Amino acid sequence: MLGLIQNRHGEGTRGWKLLSEREKKAINSQCLLERTGTPEEVAEASIFLIRDADYMTGSIIRMDGGIILGSQKVPPFPEGILNS
Repeated sequence: MLGLIQNRHGEGTRGWKLLSEREKKAINSQCLLERTGTPEEVAEASIFLIRDADYMTGSIIRMDGGIILGSQKVPPFPEGILNS
């Protein structure tokens, strides 16, 4: 399951070029890595599956840079809560 990948949904696409810097930052801030993925990263995962994961079956590999986790960020704690 791919998230935002450059040249697919991110940088390098016509739609991405139409976004303001604020809109791009808002999209990337939903991702824990705060960036889009690269085609090279997708290729590396594919090579891993082909070469090293011969016993893996029926699995879904999520390559979204943490969008599923980062979209619900923890709000900051009040001053002194974690420092006591």
